[in-house]
Amino acid sequence: MAYVDIKDLTIDEEFEDLLPVLTPEELEKLEKSILQYGMLDPIKIWEEPDTGEWIIIDGHNRYKILKKNSIKWHYWQDYKIMTELETREDVKQWMLEQQLGRRNLTETERYEIVQKFKDFFREKQKRINHLVVRA
Repeated sequence: MAYVDIKDLTIDEEFEDLLPVLTPEELEKLEKSILQYGMLDPIKIWEEPDTGEWIIIDGHNRYKILKKNSIKWHYWQDYKIMTELETREDVKQWMLEQQLGRRNLTETERYEIVQKFKDFFREKQKRINHLVVRA
């Protein structure tokens, strides 16, 4: 497993904007949990093939909490490098599946998540249509 230093991580605004924003109460609860119990779920990262940057694709809030509280990266060992995701499209598809798979979503929250991914679906359909036309 590759070692990635916490200072080498990047927050990609496009990816972060696709995720639901935590309320201040939810963020405070998450911070208290991390400070009391540690990281229970690893931050998922992906290496951008074109730039070699390590991009956070799940765990933006956990990452910010670690930074805010000056918690060293060794505080938790099991970050997950998502090597099975090859492209930005793969990452977006994975992010959508993860968000929609959350148990505690209301129908309204599900709708809002899907709306954030609308452009992704449109672009994907355009590429599919383009490939069909060429064939």
